[in-house]
Amino acid sequence: MATFIHLLHLPLVLAYLTAPMIALGLDIRSARRQGRLSPSPGYVGTLCAGIALGTGVCVTYAFAVGGRADPAQVALASFFAAGMLFLLKGFDFLLRRFLMVMAREWLIVPAALLRALLLFGLGLPYILAAGLTYRPKIIGHDDPQSKFGYSFDSIAFQATDGVHLSGWWIPASERSSTTVVLCHGPGIGKSTLMSLCQEFVPQGFNVLLFDFRAHGQSGGQITTFGDLERRDVLGAVQWLRAAHPDESRKIDGLGVETGAAALVAAAASDDPAGRAIDALALYDPYDDLTRLSRKLAKQRFLPPMNWLFAYLSVPLADWQTGADLSDFSPARLIDNVWPRPVFVIDAVDDPTFTFEAARRLFDATSGPKQRRWVNDANNGQLIGDAATAAAVRNFFRRAHPLPVI
Repeated sequence: MATFIHLLHLPLVLAYLTAPMIALGLDIRSARRQGRLSPSPGYVGTLCAGIALGTGVCVTYAFAVGGRADPAQVALASFFAAGMLFLLKGFDFLLRRFLMVMAREWLIVPAALLRALLLFGLGLPYILAAGLTYRPKIIGHDDPQSKFGYSFDSIAFQATDGVHLSGWWIPASERSSTTVVLCHGPGIGKSTLMSLCQEFVPQGFNVLLFDFRAHGQSGGQITTFGDLERRDVLGAVQWLRAAHPDESRKIDGLGVETGAAALVAAAASDDPAGRAIDALALYDPYDDLTRLSRKLAKQRFLPPMNWLFAYLSVPLADWQTGADLSDFSPARLIDNVWPRPVFVIDAVDDPTFTFEAARRLFDATSGPKQRRWVNDANNGQLIGDAATAAAVRNFFRRAHPLPVI
């Protein structure tokens, strides 16, 4: 199934790359036939709409997460948005030609209604899937030295599928053989978890903090909510064990939201790097991507949009990303983490990822486990909660895999 999805993904990537050029060629051909010397208003309008959409997404995203968008990222997002709009126009053209040619005179109105329904029913979930999986990279302003006075090394390594990744190596205040690998959630990248360095570096933990693909200074533009990102975690652990073997005799993983999903998937793999992760602390994790997307769609959209987004967005995201997101389920994978201990942490009232999803993941964990449910807090407050960080430190200090008999 994954191979089939990947094969479908490649033509879509090619379509994004070529759609603006093909549209320009068709417009030039039409201009010659009509005796025009300038591009048509339709082509110019679609191109300008793509530029406005791409720029708006980058600026809004940068403002929301408190970072800055590189001009190259704005240009890339604008090209992607224009390609998406030209593809939708091409889909509409094919629908119009097919339905209007096939329809007899008395079927013209029903054919037009069917065209509108197909554009609405497939176009909007497609736009949502594209918007959720394409990530303009936003750069943060701070680093561990300027923020907290911690010495650090800027590092670069590769995910197991070759994607270039960027990160920080922050040694403990005193020499330590334990390292915590921090896996951020959606947002600006590694700097969103920089505050956690205060909870670990002075307490005798080395910290490896990196940007997932499509975030910060790492490569890629597509995010998959933890599925392909498992390869980033594996690459980080491989780099850690090779570059700092004495400081990584014990490796603990801490993941937030989608980073928690990636951490579970990496630890559950048969890769030696995944098996080297000794304990997992999961902030606001989810259990199953399809189940979560359907619940959020039904909560946040009115009919019929909730149904369309619930049942079409993830399959369309499969096509967008080339990953089998419809089958991605940390709850099914976490059984393979045994016999390593797992600590699940969630804010009961946080609306971002539902508390029920975290509880289901905890229930699915068959190995040694503990939980911390926090009332009157959201996800952002939970990350900055000193009592929760202390509980995680104590968990890591005591955590050891069960002996396998």
